[in-house]
Amino acid sequence: MKTFDPWPVFFKREFNRNWPFLVGFAITGCIIVKMTAGLTGKLLVVDASLLSVMKLAFILLVFFLWKLAWYVDYAT
Repeated sequence: MKTFDPWPVFFKREFNRNWPFLVGFAITGCIIVKMTAGLTGKLLVVDASLLSVMKLAFILLVFFLWKLAWYVDYAT
């Protein structure tokens, strides 16, 4: 007799609940990698305005993820 395996059911249910977080982290990671791929430490020291723009972008991404988490929590 075959026993019931709960893991596929668990992963499907959890993926349906948590996919917005995964997408948000993937988008955030891609944006951060894209913005910082060509930067060196010397460039960041010389160009302070670029550093301030990156800080602003990080704050906006954190805010976006916070709002996404609030929406997902509210929707469930």
